[in-house]
Amino acid sequence: MLISFSVSNHLSFKEQVTLHMTAVGGPSELPGNVRPVPLNRTSAARPLELLKSAIIYGANASGKTNLLCALRDFAQFVRKSHDMPLEAGTPVKPFLLDKEIRRQPAVFEIELLLSGVRYRYGFSADEQNVHEEWLYIADKGPEKPLFERTMESDGEEPRYAYRFGRSVKRSFKNLTDKVRPNALMLSVGAQFNAPEAVAVATFLSRLFNYPGFDMPLKVPTQTELAFLGTMLQFADIGLDHLELTQRDASDLEAFLARESRGSNEETHDIDRLLRPLVQESLKKAKDEKEIGYVYKDSQGEPVFIPERLQSKGTMQLLRTFLTILRQYRRNALILIDEIEDSLHPLLCEALLKFFHDLPDNGSQLICTTHNTDMLNADVFRRDQVWITEKTPLGASKLYSLAEFKGVRKEAKLGKQYLEGRYGGLPILDSRFLEKIKEALAKPPAGEGDA
Repeated sequence: MLISFSVSNHLSFKEQVTLHMTAVGGPSELPGNVRPVPLNRTSAARPLELLKSAIIYGANASGKTNLLCALRDFAQFVRKSHDMPLEAGTPVKPFLLDKEIRRQPAVFEIELLLSGVRYRYGFSADEQNVHEEWLYIADKGPEKPLFERTMESDGEEPRYAYRFGRSVKRSFKNLTDKVRPNALMLSVGAQFNAPEAVAVATFLSRLFNYPGFDMPLKVPTQTELAFLGTMLQFADIGLDHLELTQRDASDLEAFLARESRGSNEETHDIDRLLRPLVQESLKKAKDEKEIGYVYKDSQGEPVFIPERLQSKGTMQLLRTFLTILRQYRRNALILIDEIEDSLHPLLCEALLKFFHDLPDNGSQLICTTHNTDMLNADVFRRDQVWITEKTPLGASKLYSLAEFKGVRKEAKLGKQYLEGRYGGLPILDSRFLEKIKEALAKPPAGEGDA
């Protein structure tokens, strides 16, 4: 499970910000939102209490999505850097609004608790090369290094020094000549099944970033289909059930049956070029399934309504629920940007409560939202609520609601947030809108009345 994630000099984050997933509130505050995870150090050690989820509020362009992107970039670099060509550089996108900072490397670090063992892994890198990399472990005692990597020279071909812990196998140490300047030692080690690297890399390989509504809905299994149908019935959408049906390929068949598209020779040429592609698509379509949405008419007879006629809210609920369901079953860390998109506030709240009530298995959810209604419900603890805010110089900062003293559990947090008690609100200057209204009241220059 994720303990913490830190990032600096990447996207809109200039100084280091850290998202903590350790519970700091009292045990009586929504205990179902916390998972006690045993440690391997000693049998008498107290479990580490980790939060099952975190939610991030803030004004538009304050850094909410950028925090998810930073975590995604970090995970993807670990997964892919071993296979990236040298000219591809790194995924680092430095903070551009400070001339000195943007020339410095970005720094990423993550803390994990995996099978009772605590790991701390991180690296610093600029847009072309890795500068430093480290992996520490705390299994049966104090934290100790597994490896440290430091850039000694930053010429055309950077040179690195490596320091390995006593327990690291020689096979892992012998991989240093396979690590390019824009690759991570952890990524290379995981490809060669080095146990020191596999645990962390495997966790990051399961991290799932849900980008939003445009993501295609993959065909579910029969078990998932039953879950989805039950969820839609719970949401009072009016649907009777879902079925897997043969994919509708009528548009492809109509294209192939059409002899011409008019007298335009260029159009005929396009048809001739597309025909082989359409034929191949039609062949695949005959073996593919899609979701059938079955409703009941006034006489109780089943009526199939195609996906293209389903509401945006229905499809968003399906995508979000299926994402959570699938990634929960993989014990994954799930990232969802704007989880409330096209969902009714009560439905969004129910979906999050459902996730918190699932049996503990190590899966965690981090999401962003503008829905302040959930701050007034028994959905999140105060240590689960995070806020992003921009400084006057355009840098994002991150802080937890738990940092504010004297906040009562029964407080109307949503109302207090909108009142500005916790920051993270846009600063709206009405003078700019007045300028627009004044300009619109005048006829456009050089134009008469319409």
